[in-house]
Amino acid sequence: MRKVLVLTVVLLALAVACENKNPAGPEGVGPGGVVVTQTTSSTTTTTTVVGNLSRRYVAFQPPANVPSDMTLFFQLVSAQGLLSSIVERLPLVGSGANAVENVYDVTGVYLMLNGTTGAVKGRLGGASNPLESGGQFQGTLTAKAGSCTAEREFGGSLGPQTVSWVGGTTRQDCPGSPLAFPNVVLVRADAPLPTTTAPPTTTVKPTTTTTTTAPACSYTLSATSASVPAIGGSGEVVVGTLQTCQWIAQSFATWLTVTPAGGSGPAALKWEAAENHAATPRTGTLVVGGVIFTVTQAGATAP
Repeated sequence: MRKVLVLTVVLLALAVACENKNPAGPEGVGPGGVVVTQTTSSTTTTTTVVGNLSRRYVAFQPPANVPSDMTLFFQLVSAQGLLSSIVERLPLVGSGANAVENVYDVTGVYLMLNGTTGAVKGRLGGASNPLESGGQFQGTLTAKAGSCTAEREFGGSLGPQTVSWVGGTTRQDCPGSPLAFPNVVLVRADAPLPTTTAPPTTTVKPTTTTTTTAPACSYTLSATSASVPAIGGSGEVVVGTLQTCQWIAQSFATWLTVTPAGGSGPAALKWEAAENHAATPRTGTLVVGGVIFTVTQAGATAP
């Protein structure tokens, strides 16, 4: 009877995984997310693997020539690792000791205090669920120096709260060596900040403590989408945040631009869409302070 129950659980897990290759998923789960459900006679357990998400990491008082603000995007390469891991842990089926590793493609953008901007590209693995337990990143950072693009290998730990990477081989250098810093250490923007506690008083009054917490940075946009005709167009979007909070703005479409590329505090940004010569409509994405702004452009009509 126990073997029959185990076989039923495995078949149900496989069936649900096949039916959920690219579900919309619950909040926070985008395309590529996989939801696997295990059902027994008394309970139902649902496990979600996030297919794509973004996280923002910042540094506290870094040097001007080191990344201080970084937004990373994670895309699950394959969800087979999760299903194999579940099967491994089932009684009479797996040993429970050989969980299969999940691997994520990692892309992103970053900003230095001296105004230098760049991109991140690599992979995250080394654990059955590296986004929750932490894993190892291997990839490259690029940096723009005028018309020159520098590129250098970086690797190290990437956890749910911190990034700690060490520089490696320089693939291409530029004047001023914008990627010459030895390492990158960042903390997730929404992580709890350190608190300070005053020592107990020495009077006869009850001991008191004082805790102060710096305000966490959060970001909003005056709008999150816009539409333009085929001939192109432009517009303005306002980012709202505290005066001391830094942000970066990045376009993920070649025909869509945004200025300025970064700053701090509340600001107005201008975006511009080039003419669409194709008959097919298209959509481009801007990311400002980790918030997504989508521009939809109509296709060209025949004369």
